[in-house]
Amino acid sequence: YDSSTLSVLNSIFVNNSGRVNGSVIYHKGYTLINSSTFVNNSASAYGGAVYLTHEKCSILNSNFTGNVACDGGAVFCSGDELFVNGCVFTHNNATHPNTLGGGGAIFVDGNFVQLYNSIFQYNYAVYYGGAIFINGTNRFYSVNSKVRVNFKDTNYCDGPDPRVGKYGVELPPFNTMKLD
Repeated sequence: YDSSTLSVLNSIFVNNSGRVNGSVIYHKGYTLINSSTFVNNSASAYGGAVYLTHEKCSILNSNFTGNVACDGGAVFCSGDELFVNGCVFTHNNATHPNTLGGGGAIFVDGNFVQLYNSIFQYNYAVYYGGAIFINGTNRFYSVNSKVRVNFKDTNYCDGPDPRVGKYGVELPPFNTMKLD
């Protein structure tokens, strides 16, 4: 927790719980996560496994399974740029109906999001973005990523929501989105 650089490489984190944000990682600096696994971790607020806030965060070749938080079941990122490549997100949950309840796998509050060669499957959000909820971003790009069979609970919606995007990804209006 500071403004330094954090690198997490070839690591495994299982069954951790956090009282507030990021049960495994809570970092306010540049973060690189590479070739790591996060399974069944939970936080009572944001980022079941990982909570990040900085100009740039990168998550590479990593797996996130069964993580739970109010928002951002696996990852919560508040920063200028999030880069995700070669990752798998399955069975993660954003569960709290009194907050945004968004981003079953990832909740992003930032300006630039890039997803490459990643899979999002069987993630769930109570309110927004079964797989990914992106708030405030100006640009979102996804290349060779598979975002499928992700759910949000429509019982909490009062009607059609213009932010409901294809493939379980939800964006605020007037943003750039490219899905391949």
